[in-house]
Amino acid sequence: MEKILSKELLLQNLNSSNLFVVKACMLKVFKELLQGKQGLLTMQDIVFSQKSEVKPEEFFKCLGKYFIDMPKRDAQKWDNFFNILEQRRSYMPISRMVVLEMYLYGNLNKEEKHRCCFWLNNHCQFGQHKELILKMLSSPEDAKLLLLAKKYCRQEYAFSQEEVDKVCSLPLRAPRKLEIYALFIAQKNQNFNFCVLKELMQNLSDDKLMATSDEKRRMWNMVIGLLQTNPLDEVITELKIDVRNFNQLYQQGKIDKDIYLNILKAFAEQISFVPTELKDLLEGYTQIAIIEKNRHLLKPLMDSLFLLLEKKNPRITDKVLTLVLEILLLWKEKQGFNVSYLSKIRAKIYQGAMLIKKANISELKQCLTFDENLFLLLVPKVEESDIKALLQEVAHQKPELWSETLDAVLSKTLTDIMLVIEILAEMYKAENTADIRKILAESLTMLLNNLPEKEAMAEKADKFFAFMNDNPSLKSLVESYLKNANVAMANYLIG
Repeated sequence: MEKILSKELLLQNLNSSNLFVVKACMLKVFKELLQGKQGLLTMQDIVFSQKSEVKPEEFFKCLGKYFIDMPKRDAQKWDNFFNILEQRRSYMPISRMVVLEMYLYGNLNKEEKHRCCFWLNNHCQFGQHKELILKMLSSPEDAKLLLLAKKYCRQEYAFSQEEVDKVCSLPLRAPRKLEIYALFIAQKNQNFNFCVLKELMQNLSDDKLMATSDEKRRMWNMVIGLLQTNPLDEVITELKIDVRNFNQLYQQGKIDKDIYLNILKAFAEQISFVPTELKDLLEGYTQIAIIEKNRHLLKPLMDSLFLLLEKKNPRITDKVLTLVLEILLLWKEKQGFNVSYLSKIRAKIYQGAMLIKKANISELKQCLTFDENLFLLLVPKVEESDIKALLQEVAHQKPELWSETLDAVLSKTLTDIMLVIEILAEMYKAENTADIRKILAESLTMLLNNLPEKEAMAEKADKFFAFMNDNPSLKSLVESYLKNANVAMANYLIG
């Protein structure tokens, strides 16, 4: 009982409106967190809110400093420290910068620096690492950091447009062309990309091109990459390169089927911006699925057609559905038509997940059924109006993900805790399942413990917690919270 009470008081002090109490409490919290499983707290117990005196950036920065200042850091302490950072994936950009700062400025020995570098190597793979790379490159004498930075970015060269045009027009051998084209493409400059794409198309259309089959394939892969990463409406208007060009090259036998299908897919991905290309695009798909009846390309072809349907554009949907029905009628009797779309759908959503600003409840429910990591990645983007439906879905379908889901709802968007408390209270009142009621009660207790400005909340409890007073169990939770909140925080000695 004493352990539970201490845990509650730590959380309440950490969220106190008294900055002195908060800072004093953080040291005790760090100590408990670094004890791992033996400590009173885990990072999952801590919620940062809009009204908290301490923000995630300050919390993790102070944690890093506290850890560096410890007189002794054995292997277990390091494991516990890194485990703390890994428990909150939403704050990984902050954690990475903290570890890098420790590496650069902390009083660490060679082995400890290696630990930091090794951890950074394993946790820099996904997005939002621009500042981290710049920080690494600010210490060019450090071979480890330089190698780590190169892992995520290539060194840039400042070519002028005239230089690009001149080099691309030289009569180079195919291997050299590939090296030059790759170098220019790495600049991520649209003008350079257009120059390279134009040259590639001229080379590949030339019957006298001296290149091996592997070199030609590498050139086509460059074309696909450029089509995927550049605005095709401008490619069509400025370079006069459209789907019809590729249809002709395919009919002439100058493009392999898989390359051709990837090119069509590149146009399908941007079809909303160039709807006039739909006719030629569908002609290409018809050539493969209906005329040639190529069963080996049926799965990627269907993936592309479903991609078109996902555009939800009335001008596109009707025509695509017509072709899909033709394919179904043609293929359902000849083979089981057992096509798996799961891997392609997952890959496409992962590519766009970081760009999604708002995730609707329908998307989240679908993700919950086939990819839990993707689901948790999208949860922080849920709209407030969908939070209740989302939590209900998880509680009944995937209760094992409840804690991570609730944490994701709160952590990245810093949703108002009281809003979530009201939602959980509504769910609790309507729920008949004992196990789910238990989960809801535990979550409510955790959130109550993390309420900021507890003194103000306790003073106006009748107003803030009126929605919980009509249920005996919920009323009991409030009473327990108020009892603990009334403990004189200033008299509680931390550390």
